[in-house]
Amino acid sequence: MCKCKNIKIGSYDRQTSMKDPFNTRNRNGGWVCVDTCLVQEIAELWYQGIKTVESCCGHNKTKGYIMVLREDYDRMIGLGYKPDNEWNGNSEKLAIFYPKIGTGWRYPETYQPYQMPIF
Repeated sequence: MCKCKNIKIGSYDRQTSMKDPFNTRNRNGGWVCVDTCLVQEIAELWYQGIKTVESCCGHNKTKGYIMVLREDYDRMIGLGYKPDNEWNGNSEKLAIFYPKIGTGWRYPETYQPYQMPIF
């Protein structure tokens, strides 16, 4: 589970601004808000070339999700992500996966995390 306490779904509390390398033409010049507990996970997906659309940690109230372009579906499976098969049958362009946060999943001991550049 994430560390959210008393955070309403849809609020911007406990979020961090990040520059999405694949979304530079949005109205904010590529800057997006990401739930703080998902920042490292989203940064890693971007580093792997995965194009995220939106995400939510669930704020300890509901299941979290990471939405990606359908073209990245197989790569997400290869990275060990579990798809939301009920939702995924409804879209030809997008796919939803459950975040790894709170699942007990850990990076391997030899893993070197991607360091986000400071803008």
